[in-house]
Amino acid sequence: MKKLACMVVAAVLPLAAHAQTPLQSWHADLSQGYARLAASSGQLSEALNQYCAMPDAAGQSAVREQWIKAFMAWQAVRFVEFGPVEQDSMGWQMQFWPDKKNLIARKSQMLLRSETPVTAEKLANEGVAVKGFPALEYLLFEHEAKSGPGSACPLSSVIGNQLEANAETLAQNWQQFQPHFESRDTYIADMVKSAIHATEIIRDKRLGEPMGLHGSNRRLHFLADAWRSEQSLATVQASLEGLNDYFMPGLEQVLKGSAPELLQETRERLTTALEKAHALPPGMKALLNNDESYAQLQSLFISIDALVIHLNDRVAVELGIVKGFNSSDGD
Repeated sequence: MKKLACMVVAAVLPLAAHAQTPLQSWHADLSQGYARLAASSGQLSEALNQYCAMPDAAGQSAVREQWIKAFMAWQAVRFVEFGPVEQDSMGWQMQFWPDKKNLIARKSQMLLRSETPVTAEKLANEGVAVKGFPALEYLLFEHEAKSGPGSACPLSSVIGNQLEANAETLAQNWQQFQPHFESRDTYIADMVKSAIHATEIIRDKRLGEPMGLHGSNRRLHFLADAWRSEQSLATVQASLEGLNDYFMPGLEQVLKGSAPELLQETRERLTTALEKAHALPPGMKALLNNDESYAQLQSLFISIDALVIHLNDRVAVELGIVKGFNSSDGD
């Protein structure tokens, strides 16, 4: 599996340099993103298998770091909402979130208490709450490093192996999607809509809800994603970097001839948001519990809000794109 992932990375790296149209640019750039996800997921699976052969604190720390690397690779391509990621609920299999009913912990505990080993076949028949990065986060960050009864390792290894397989499937299917994607100009609108929706999700759900700006009006760190690993703000940074690396080059192809000033302003909005995110620690909990630090979160929120408004009111309007209802709206 790992060898295949490396071959995928090597195959797609030269593509972006030869891209000419916006769709070719987007496909080439995202090919690299999906290939990096596949490679890092393969490394995570291998690290899990090695760690679980002899679990100890040092090994757990190392595998946690590898989980973070792979999860950030997913965050970078997370904004894409169409194509292969829609097949078999692949996006949900990679990351089940939000989880307001704590299904990840509850369902994982049920599998940990199972009298029979959890095999790949058994996991395939389970719901998305016990698959992907959040389930691994729960098992790696809320369980001690140990072997024998009560160990989270057997389940972690099975989930890691499936995660690797899913990431490789995504990378391969994105390659096969190329002729269809590049031949239909309607995907220009889909790419822009995906970027807009991703920034709205960052503003409203990944920041706004844990900050108490929506819903309960209470500051609750566990409403953010990746709160168990204290990576909630690192994921926001990774998502913004993904937009910068995998969305902006194609958008430049779209706008550079007709609206160069709009393109420059878009880059400035995104750069400001990235700078705000880079200035913050990876976790959100401490910032929520301190009013002075909370002001830094507010500054990031404001910059994301400005980016959302700009994409909606300027970029989408310039391109004649009407944003439709999304399945996650109003969740």
